[in-house]
Amino acid sequence: MSSQAGNPPGRLLAGTILLLLDALVFIFSFNLAYFLRIQAVEDGWLFNFTAVWLLLIILGIYYLANGYNPFLRTKLLAGPERIFVAAGFQGLIIAFVVFLTEIRYTGGELGRGVLLLMLLFCTTGNYLHRLFLFRFFRQRDESVLYAFYGQPELLKHLQEDLKKQGMQWRVEMLPDRGENLTNQDWNAYHGCIVSGRTMTAERIHDLLQLRLQGVRVFDLPDFYEEYLRKLPIHTLQEDWIALGQGFSLIHNLAELRIKYFTDFLLASMLLIVSGPILLVFAILIRLESRGPVIYRQVRNGLRGMPFTVYKFRSMRVDAESGGARWAEKNDPRVTRIGRFMRATRIDELPQLWNVLRGEMSFIGPRPERPEFNSLLEKEIPYYRLRHLVRPGLTGWAQVMYPYGASVADAVEKLQYDLYYIKNYSLLLDVYILLRSLRVVIYAAGR
Repeated sequence: MSSQAGNPPGRLLAGTILLLLDALVFIFSFNLAYFLRIQAVEDGWLFNFTAVWLLLIILGIYYLANGYNPFLRTKLLAGPERIFVAAGFQGLIIAFVVFLTEIRYTGGELGRGVLLLMLLFCTTGNYLHRLFLFRFFRQRDESVLYAFYGQPELLKHLQEDLKKQGMQWRVEMLPDRGENLTNQDWNAYHGCIVSGRTMTAERIHDLLQLRLQGVRVFDLPDFYEEYLRKLPIHTLQEDWIALGQGFSLIHNLAELRIKYFTDFLLASMLLIVSGPILLVFAILIRLESRGPVIYRQVRNGLRGMPFTVYKFRSMRVDAESGGARWAEKNDPRVTRIGRFMRATRIDELPQLWNVLRGEMSFIGPRPERPEFNSLLEKEIPYYRLRHLVRPGLTGWAQVMYPYGASVADAVEKLQYDLYYIKNYSLLLDVYILLRSLRVVIYAAGR
């Protein structure tokens, strides 16, 4: 007896399949457009430097349009329809690049006819395969069912967290009738999620038998880590943190040095490139309101040590005359130019100086103020763990959770910060940077 439901649809696998299909559709569209206009393709399929940069533009715009998330539900445009919006931006960018470079390839000029036909074929093909795949992945998403064995209040937390991430998976309580768990019908379930701080030897034996029979058995924190990509502090136990795998960034000297060198190199380059932007916004801040352009504030960094963080001033000078308090949504203290800077994260650019000084990293938990840290450490278990690494300009919590200003929001963000600290890798850093770029493009900051 084993579960027949199979593995649930993976977000990464779904996105990878879409990306590979987009690349194949592009290659076919590029060659077809070239053949229809030029009537010849030498040496079989044509794929050269020109095709590479065109492909990168198309895939990049699809990514920024969230075209690789078939599970995303939006109020304005369904997933496949976002491709048409992306196509408009692709055409503009391609035309701009061609105009700047006057690029040519072997066989003649890269004319408008080839580009327009390629974009038309590519958009049509990618829209059609998304119509099928989006429906397929979502139907599979809605068919996922897990059994839950443990405390009912933790089941409620899990159901709420799945809903917050837009996942249609269902989790139902497994009735505890005192009988052997292997007597249950497991064919409809994708697995069993267990949360039991104290279980009898008999129950542990039942779970072992289930695993041996092919049923996937998850400890609740492991399920959160694998599928929701955060650590649930409301169910974590110290022995799981102390003995669990991961947390390599804390004690791996080689990884720490690579991360620091990469931070220093990127910060140096960005400070040079963003120099004109820094100057423009410094002038705009002074024109709108009197006061310093750069706002200095004490934050807690690595191991909780205080340091001075630098930001463009986005609030009125008297914003905290009544004492320190969290920023709010549509905060009246924020200036007009400050609201734009916050949405695009431009107000964070002066923190590149903190990165150069080694006080911050590009990726890591956002540094918090000492006044709030003292409160949060009392209210939230394991909160001090976020000080095990350097704070960052952006982080896993920032791209996975919207801006918040309460203890409850701090709890949510801590769960993502702990996931990052436990699962650090260079690839995860790159992914966070790409997600952060999307936030900047959409002006979706706080």
